[in-house]
Amino acid sequence: MEIFKSLSEIKDAKVTTSVVSENVYPDINGELVIKKGILSISINYWGRVSKMRILKDYVTTEDFDFETNNTTIEGMVIDNFSKFRQGLLDHGMQSVADSLTISDDEILSEITKVIPNHKFYKLLFADAPLFDNLTFEEQKLAYVNAIREDNTILDRNEWLKRKYGWVNEDDQSLTTEEILELYKTI
Repeated sequence: MEIFKSLSEIKDAKVTTSVVSENVYPDINGELVIKKGILSISINYWGRVSKMRILKDYVTTEDFDFETNNTTIEGMVIDNFSKFRQGLLDHGMQSVADSLTISDDEILSEITKVIPNHKFYKLLFADAPLFDNLTFEEQKLAYVNAIREDNTILDRNEWLKRKYGWVNEDDQSLTTEEILELYKTI
C-alpha cells in the first residue's frame, strides 16, 4: 500500500515551512491638546491599530484609551478639574459646568481624526483609510463592495448584518443576495 510506504519515508523527510501571512499589531500613542472655547485638555492616548481582516484596504483600532494630563481654562491650570466642576454645580452653575465638559466620546473621536497622520501609521499603512473615521453609510458600502468580491464574507456574521440594519421586517438577517440587491444601483 502506498500510504504505508509514504509513512515509512516520513522519518527522513525534510521539514519545510511556508508563510501564509504576516501581520503586525502596533500600539500607537501620543499626546494631544483638545480645545473647546477657553477650555484645553492635554491628554495621552494609546491603542492598537491593524489592517482589517475582511476589509483588507482599511485599518481599524482596538483598545483605544486616554488619560488626562492637565486641564486649563484660558491658560490657567486647574489642579483638580472634577472638584472645580463640582464646585460650579454646588453653586448652582450647572450650565457653566456642562459647557466645560468634553465627553469621552468626543475625545476618542478627536483621537481617531489624528491617527491617520501619526508618523508610524503612515509608515505602516501608507494612505489606508481608518475605518473608524468613515460615516456609517461609507462603512456599509465598504462591506457591500467586499461582498461583491467575495459573497461568502458575511455568511455567518449575524452581528455585522444586524449592526448595519441588514435584516427584514421579521428581524431575520438578509442573505448576501438580498443585501447586494439593495445596492445594485450603487
